[in-house]
Amino acid sequence: MSIDLTISLVLFQNKEEQILELLNSFRESTVKWELVVYDNSPTNSLSSLFQGRNIQYLHDPRNIGFGRGHNKAFSHKKNTSEFHLVVNPDISFEPLVLERMIDKMKGNENIGILAPKVLFPDGTLQRTARLLPTPLDFFIRRFCPFSRLQDKINERYEIYSYDYSYPIEIPFISGCFMLLRSKFFKDLGGFDERFFMYTEDIDLTRRMMQLASTVLDPSFSVYHEYERGSHKNCRLLFIFLKSAFQYFNKWGWIFDKERNTCYPKAYKSSE
Repeated sequence: MSIDLTISLVLFQNKEEQILELLNSFRESTVKWELVVYDNSPTNSLSSLFQGRNIQYLHDPRNIGFGRGHNKAFSHKKNTSEFHLVVNPDISFEPLVLERMIDKMKGNENIGILAPKVLFPDGTLQRTARLLPTPLDFFIRRFCPFSRLQDKINERYEIYSYDYSYPIEIPFISGCFMLLRSKFFKDLGGFDERFFMYTEDIDLTRRMMQLASTVLDPSFSVYHEYERGSHKNCRLLFIFLKSAFQYFNKWGWIFDKERNTCYPKAYKSSE
């Protein structure tokens, strides 16, 4: 049986209720899908949640990281579909979202990554349309105690001028929900595995821009709990800082030509 979509899900001690809600979203969807779960948790206690012939569960207690886990899950499928979804466990969505997003990508072959509008569970907007970050963006957003200065930085970085009423091409798509053209994802070698977690989605979007368009279309929407772990956990904060250093070492701290030229623009569909 041909499938419309392969999906990779990476776990680390996630809440069962979140995972079940995500699985229900998939099962209520109208597309034919296959899911590969890469569980980095110390034990395989979550394995019982993943039943069905279209779900494969892999357990690796070493905790190899977000990007590497998704790469392992993607490469585990011998026969990939035309499209691949990278998704977080704290996501849920309505039944027709995946079908409609796939239809859009089928009708627009120059799209490499398609992202939806992302909402908090209460329906309020998460501003996931963003520019490429500067070191100052990361430092002020994470450590500055002055909310007015944070707001000033966010006004530019989170593109407050964009009202989420039309599709837009952006240089940074959130890794919480990425619909990818499988061929391009494979050509890029997947996520850069130097990033254990955080910034790997910025890096992938930047590299995808060299092959195709990276589009956020707010006519599609998903719900995301978004717990901001690095703001609550010292270990996650260390991982965030390490990833930020790796990112700027790769792309440039002060001199980053793309950062100064990759501005958001309205996406003009070929349909």
